Amino acid sequence: VTHSKETDFQVKGYTFSEPFHLIVSYDWLILQGPAAPIFEGDPLLLHCRAWQDWPLTQVTFYRDGSALGPPGPKKEFSI
Repeated sequence: VTHSKETDFQVKGYTFSEPFHLIVSYDWLILQGPAAPIFEGDPLLLHCRAWQDWPLTQVTFYRDGSALGPPGPKKEFSI
């Protein structure tokens, strides 16, 4: 890994964006993303799970404080 600037990172010709900050409002929820790195243009599938597999009936995904859709039973969100 080389540092060309404080916020730019390059690995074998790839430039990575700045990391994003994730805020989970309830500590019994788990937001899972892919284990492998993803790159610009790749699909991203997020999974919302409850601690110890408790049932989830209403899930809402947010971005910058705004809901990305109405609450519902769907526990996956694709970007």
